[in-house]
Amino acid sequence: MGTRTVSSDVGGSEIISGGFFNFNIGTPTGLRPITHLWFFDDGTTFQPAGVQARELGLSVHHRDSMGSSSFRQEYVSATISGNTGRSEYIARDFIFVSADVVVTNPGWTESGTWTDDYGVTSNFTENFQAFTLNLRAGWNAVYIREVGSGTFTGTWPNYTSATWNLTYTLSTTPFAGRQLRWVVSQWYRQD
Repeated sequence: MGTRTVSSDVGGSEIISGGFFNFNIGTPTGLRPITHLWFFDDGTTFQPAGVQARELGLSVHHRDSMGSSSFRQEYVSATISGNTGRSEYIARDFIFVSADVVVTNPGWTESGTWTDDYGVTSNFTENFQAFTLNLRAGWNAVYIREVGSGTFTGTWPNYTSATWNLTYTLSTTPFAGRQLRWVVSQWYRQD
């Protein structure tokens, strides 16, 4: 299986060797206000205020190029049947917080349209579930889940219009029945 170098944007040491991923990171570098983490919306509250945080970012260097890709634990499932589709994506991120903090959001819904790279316009509705995360000082696992379903006209993947419904959930508890694997992320390619 060999050895692969893994880089972190927060310091520490990481390596993949013999099929195992080992990492050792204490207090990360570059702490900033927890409000800067990408998955916390304006409606999110933090008790107490002023906690510093950092998300763990890992990347694997490609052997055949100068680039790298994000490396994370995730689960992906997608099915197409006739003119309907369903998808599920789960990722586990690691968050460091400088003190115990309770993170709360009442949830929200957003609807609109978007046009893809091929000029196809689709309707969408995104439902962000309410959440309360009790994070403890140090490193915490946070699970992010997106479940999508929708209908489209035409044939996949060359559809001519679509309506998609997406539901997002954040939790510090794993989602039952889903086996996450360490993978080079399909969503965060950097090449």
